[in-house]
Amino acid sequence: MLKKKESIFLLFLLCFAPEFWVSTRANTHNSTIDFRPFQGWRPTPESIKSFTCPPYNSMNPIYAHEFARTHPENFIHVIRPDINLSPESELYTSTAASKGKTYLEALIKAGMVQQEAQPAYYLYCQEKDGKKMYGIIGELALQNYRDGLIKPHEKIISAKKRAVTMFTKIQQAQIDPIVLTYKNDPIIDTIIEVIAAHEPAQQIVTEDGVAHQMWVINDHTIIAQLAHSFASLPTLYVADGHHRSASAKQLFKKEPHNPFYHHILAALFSDTSIAIFAYNRLLKSLSGISTYAFLNVVKRSFRVKRVDRATQAEPKQVHELGMLLDGTWYSLHLQEKFIATRQNNPVESLDISILDELLLRPFFKVRRLVIDQDIEFIGGLKNTQELEHECRQGGWQIAFALYPISSQQLMNVVDAGQLMPAKATWFEPKIRPGLVIRCAG
Repeated sequence: MLKKKESIFLLFLLCFAPEFWVSTRANTHNSTIDFRPFQGWRPTPESIKSFTCPPYNSMNPIYAHEFARTHPENFIHVIRPDINLSPESELYTSTAASKGKTYLEALIKAGMVQQEAQPAYYLYCQEKDGKKMYGIIGELALQNYRDGLIKPHEKIISAKKRAVTMFTKIQQAQIDPIVLTYKNDPIIDTIIEVIAAHEPAQQIVTEDGVAHQMWVINDHTIIAQLAHSFASLPTLYVADGHHRSASAKQLFKKEPHNPFYHHILAALFSDTSIAIFAYNRLLKSLSGISTYAFLNVVKRSFRVKRVDRATQAEPKQVHELGMLLDGTWYSLHLQEKFIATRQNNPVESLDISILDELLLRPFFKVRRLVIDQDIEFIGGLKNTQELEHECRQGGWQIAFALYPISSQQLMNVVDAGQLMPAKATWFEPKIRPGLVIRCAG
């Protein structure tokens, strides 16, 4: 955030000298970023505390079922409708999607969710461990992808993209915003600072101690200022939601006459308001191969050290991994000869690429693995002790803990026009599901 004098000066320029910003901030593309307000659906002040739920990919099945059982009128029944079906039911099925749609319609009918009277942006703030992270929620035009204004950084899993597409078509709702980031902009910072000085429309502290606040931005002048500021940005980078983005692009292409598919629910955060964590891996089994044989395979590429405790296996630098194998932790250090052959390629030099190439693809045939059955991706907020707990609870035989990818590594990949492997990064903040929804019609 800016100092008070700087804020006043920037607001003066923004309001009374817009030609200054047009001349100094215009992007180099023929087209501009289209990020606009919309009439969102939000929980009422009376229902918000019991309505929102943790992000679906932060809950293991046991926790999700328990949370749903103790929260019968909660948004979890929309984003995880499979928990209300038979135990063996999967999330991305047409039956589950239809069940979620029924729950959403019931919540609206019960008056727990209401639509905004007029189009608005939403300022979202998450406070965690004393740090506040601000972002603006609106609807982002899918045309921006075609115009090259939005850059992804990860590959996607085709089966998951198809599943998300099916889910969206049935539910006719976008229930979780994708997250994009942009290079820090002083004008947007100033607008956020001015808005955040007022009382929020919604605020809750959730079961994990994280504070969530949201302001409704429906003032026409401020809306115009924000729309102009975002239009002047040169590029948006996809942080979280590559599969939802790919699904939305597919629907936009296949059904161009459906206005609902022209935009996607999105939250835009400055690069100073996000943090990147690793995306760790759990694997169900060694497919009948012995632990001894697998360790010998690992030693071909890594220096392997057995450690006594999970905390000792926590990666502390690039090219260092932690591995839990049959209940025993190992610290892995990539051999120098493998570092040298990859250092000039921004993707091949990433630890997640090295893990994929040297172990997962040749040894586990990872492309054939079924998510949730053979392999699981665990957000890097969970340390090695928590990974060990996940393995014991879920019956996983092996876990890999990675060192987080840096923002510079990410930018190097994007600027080179390349893509990381799927599920390479875990971004924070994760917006609390249910705070704002975009529905068709």
